[in-house]
Amino acid sequence: MALPLTGLVLLLQYLANAYSGSFADDDASHYINGLLIHDYLLRGLGRSPIAYLIWFHSHYPLVGIGHWAPGYYLVEALWMLLVSTSLHGTLVLSALVTVTAALLVYVLLRSRVGRIIAVLGATGFVVSPIIQNGSMELMLDIPVALTCLLATLVYARYLRAGTAGSALLFGLVASAAIMIKGNGAALALVPPFAVLITGRWNLFRRRNFWLPVPVVLVLAGAWYAITYGQVAAGFRYAWGIHYMLVALRANSVLLYYGVGPLVLIFAALGLVDVLRHHRADPTLVALAALLLSVWVFQMIAPAAIQDRYLAPLLAPVFFFAGCGLFLVSQRLARQARSPAILRSVLVAITALSMVPAALSANYLPDNGYFAAARLVRRLVPAKNPVVLVVTPPPGEGAMISALASMDPARPSLFVVRGSRLLGGGGYNNSQYVPRFAHVSQVMAAIDHYGIPLLVFRDDSWVHAWEHIRQVKEAALREGTRWQVVARTGPAADPVIIMRLLENDQRTVDPRALVRLSGPKALRPQRRRRSGR
Repeated sequence: MALPLTGLVLLLQYLANAYSGSFADDDASHYINGLLIHDYLLRGLGRSPIAYLIWFHSHYPLVGIGHWAPGYYLVEALWMLLVSTSLHGTLVLSALVTVTAALLVYVLLRSRVGRIIAVLGATGFVVSPIIQNGSMELMLDIPVALTCLLATLVYARYLRAGTAGSALLFGLVASAAIMIKGNGAALALVPPFAVLITGRWNLFRRRNFWLPVPVVLVLAGAWYAITYGQVAAGFRYAWGIHYMLVALRANSVLLYYGVGPLVLIFAALGLVDVLRHHRADPTLVALAALLLSVWVFQMIAPAAIQDRYLAPLLAPVFFFAGCGLFLVSQRLARQARSPAILRSVLVAITALSMVPAALSANYLPDNGYFAAARLVRRLVPAKNPVVLVVTPPPGEGAMISALASMDPARPSLFVVRGSRLLGGGGYNNSQYVPRFAHVSQVMAAIDHYGIPLLVFRDDSWVHAWEHIRQVKEAALREGTRWQVVARTGPAADPVIIMRLLENDQRTVDPRALVRLSGPKALRPQRRRRSGR
């Protein structure tokens, strides 16, 4: 089953054009984070990790470690050491993570409901748009989903044996999930939900029941205590009952369109059957506890409402949907002349019900940034390897990740974000304001850093970044200094590479660029002089 599932995931990536596009959103930062650790292990050992991070970030200013925990970036780095640092290589890693989770769904179902329904469950998991969209990019949500599923199966072992070793192992795997992304903390609700489902209140009196708590606090708690301010800066909502009501409605709609109505009905039937009749089966109880835990956690934690945050929910949803389908087919088979045919019909109907959701997955167009990165590598001056990226928001991440993947002596090229040099404001520029009021000031800032090459894409959106318009006006005003050297991407919306004459003859000033693009949170603070 592993080979068919792998082939299916790779095919879906290909059909989504994943291997022709470039990373542009969070996945660009996830790639840079893994690349940073890879390069440190390969070239930076012996140097201060913080100093190396500052130096790397000043070249490729997209390091997000701190906002995200480093767990999966270590996996990325090891994968890159063994396979490839290319963007395409990391997509294969994403595919393998998805396949592993789907295989677990298949194995869990096959032993209970048979091969046919198990194949349907695993395939349904893979083709769900939530999983497809995560597989075609380098995101953290499916790795969290896989690790949460593994932790849950470990906890089923604890419910079965009650040993300190299984409790300790649950704490370790739960810590790994949390250190990939904060929503792995949903696993904290699995033990209480398991007790609630089974009615085994005596578990609370066992010392080893509480063993995962100090393990998680030591391995993950300290990290989040230190970085909570950075994480909370990205929250789009506030804690409270208002968010819970909004999240309940929105997540219900997202789940409905993510798996289809028939899968939800069968999943509900399977879950109810477990809660009523199968509370003695530790695996069923643990999976039910995971489903409830993720759902409740997403109603409470006000980070944002996005369908990908429901990824840890999908493995138990498709598992219980398989159980519910099997239950319905069994009951109908008692009155049918051909039970096998009836079951095949139910499977076929369920499969067809998932088609609309499967076809709603994203398609990644070739945005031209990867081709632009190839051109930049050829055009950037050897003595002044600096490029300014002035594009709409996705373009900055796309250019940084593409240029980093092509740098033979990484980090050697300095990429300057237009939103950092010429604008800014709030987390991820959420309260964006232009840094300068006049075009002359924009030119002065570019010349101050001696920037010789610029990647530009216009943005006609009504809420476009103002500095994009300012740079366009500067190029028109001082046309003799601006030389268009290449265009790439769609003809109607090209990526334009421009050389800025005079600056192309200057020599790079690394210290100035480190001050400009180095991570603000890690800059040494000057001590204020005492007034005494």
